[in-house]
Amino acid sequence: MKWNRFLIIALSISWLGVQAQTEEYLKYKERFPKEMAIRLQDRVDIQLEVDEDRGVVVRRKVSDETLLLGEMAGVADQRTIIYDAFTLIDEVEATSYVPSGSRYRKKRVKDFVKEDLMSDRVFYDDRKAIRIKFPDIRPGSKMALSFQEEFTNPIFLPPVYLQSGLFTQSRVITLEVPEDVEVRILGFNLDSTLFTYSREEKRGAVTHTWTLDSVPEYKRESSSPSRSYYVPHLAFIISDYKTRNGDRVPVLRGPKDLYGWYNGLMDSVDHQLGPDLIRIVDSIRQTGNDVMVASGLFNWVRNKIKYIAVEDGLGGFIPDAPAKVATKRYGDCKGMACLLANMMRTAGLDARECWIGTRDIPYSYMDVYTPYSDNHMITALQLNGEWLFLDPTDDYVPFGFPSSFIQGKEAMIRNGEDGPLIQKVPKMGSSANRSRIVDTLELTNGEIHGRGFIEFSGYIAARFLRNYDRVDKDKKEKFFQNYLETGHEKVRIDPNVHLHRSDSSARVDYRYELPDYVKSFERTLFVNLALDRYMSEEEIEDRELPYEIDYAHEYETIHYLMIPEGYQVKALPGDLDIQTSVGSATITYRQEGNMVVYRMGIQLPELMVQKNQFDEWNQLVKGLRTSYRKNLELIQNP
Repeated sequence: MKWNRFLIIALSISWLGVQAQTEEYLKYKERFPKEMAIRLQDRVDIQLEVDEDRGVVVRRKVSDETLLLGEMAGVADQRTIIYDAFTLIDEVEATSYVPSGSRYRKKRVKDFVKEDLMSDRVFYDDRKAIRIKFPDIRPGSKMALSFQEEFTNPIFLPPVYLQSGLFTQSRVITLEVPEDVEVRILGFNLDSTLFTYSREEKRGAVTHTWTLDSVPEYKRESSSPSRSYYVPHLAFIISDYKTRNGDRVPVLRGPKDLYGWYNGLMDSVDHQLGPDLIRIVDSIRQTGNDVMVASGLFNWVRNKIKYIAVEDGLGGFIPDAPAKVATKRYGDCKGMACLLANMMRTAGLDARECWIGTRDIPYSYMDVYTPYSDNHMITALQLNGEWLFLDPTDDYVPFGFPSSFIQGKEAMIRNGEDGPLIQKVPKMGSSANRSRIVDTLELTNGEIHGRGFIEFSGYIAARFLRNYDRVDKDKKEKFFQNYLETGHEKVRIDPNVHLHRSDSSARVDYRYELPDYVKSFERTLFVNLALDRYMSEEEIEDRELPYEIDYAHEYETIHYLMIPEGYQVKALPGDLDIQTSVGSATITYRQEGNMVVYRMGIQLPELMVQKNQFDEWNQLVKGLRTSYRKNLELIQNP
């Protein structure tokens, strides 16, 4: 009886605990049992107004309410507001709603912690953070947050995303535009979500409203492009406004206005090199033709100047003076690009600073002519009738190559008062980035003994050398072992490995042994020559987003297998030849005298594999995987 009484008490306590939760919590917990939190409301209200002294003033009110569902809700009791020197934060309000029976108890947050935001990737970061810790957070609690942003320059009004990382029950975005302000509204990826749009004119202003219900969280997948490529969002560009006297004042009417703002900042820089830098330029200028001089100056800047990122208000847009960068021996992308451009111009070359966005940014300057279209600065050099896009922040990229993360992007080249010169950075073809293995194989007592080399060019060489240089001297042997083991645990790499390197390529000469590899049955040897099975495990499954590749590239392997004395070829495996829109692959087997020659080639020319191309990609992978399983058969002479 005592046991039954305790059971009844325990069940009663459990039942009361369930009843202590609100209907709101129970409803969403059943719907999203695995989620830590969902967002009940999310609202962004943007208001523009004209101030005779300040021009267009932009304020943005952000408010949301989050419901905690997970058992570990207590660890999600903090929110952070991040802002920079171009943004003023005001009217911050935060409240915890703690479940109490079928209702909530309200607890306001009174203390907000303001601090500098430190980044491992940025030497000086002007961004600030307001840390907010909500009290008494538990499963079923709600966190409400609201604040107002004011942008000190209207060109910095950021895009607004219609989806977030949480399911959102209600999402509302409004934009209030006075009749004397002209705004361009751009929508991206809007076909991937449902929303309603309304437009209302009232008291000399137009209010645009976008309303969404039951908005799913946006998905993240490895090797996918940034969210701007697929998450629906809106961009607002303030074109101009009218003053009281009727004059129209431009803000951002097109790429030329953005360029004018950038170029004005560049005009404030002291471009003088100083005598020491001029002497360095003169010495490099004596080395040969324009290509050699340009290459020498490019290598001098990236080898002598350490890249350190800086985000410091306008300092994040204005480069340090070239002489100052050279004296300090460090600079951000703007400082290094400006230094290189000035040194090249002093050498008589046509070099310009240029603004560019990395591949994380999908916009074209012709569509989105705001600072959100770029996040980097490089040097453009016109040489022999073509533009080269040089990034001195990349220590390893070969001269003449753009850094891999700006391929295919538009560059806004500085062009004096004539306005911007917009050119597209080329994508480097797959043949420029190669990995090539050539070796000779001998069979001894079931083992493979190989000697040969692997050579790299382009971006593949840059990646290999970067990784190699980061390894401590006493770990170089292990580095080569890991790099050359070709996926076979038993392979033994001879420690006497020789590396040959240049600015654009690398080659490693090596020897190896692979024991217990050759299979035999009666008088027949079975040898699988697919030692390096590139792409065999890269089938795309259960994926929604595009698959992004760092650079187009090619892989080639050539094995020369010496036919053992007393054996002859019984059967050569069949060849492979696959051609698709995302890549191609060939494998051939040929007998040439006393050798069997295995040739494998893979070409991957694209930087992005779209969802409608996944089947072709998998066709390539499956074809290779099937071919890799095939064995060469050698039979002992009678």
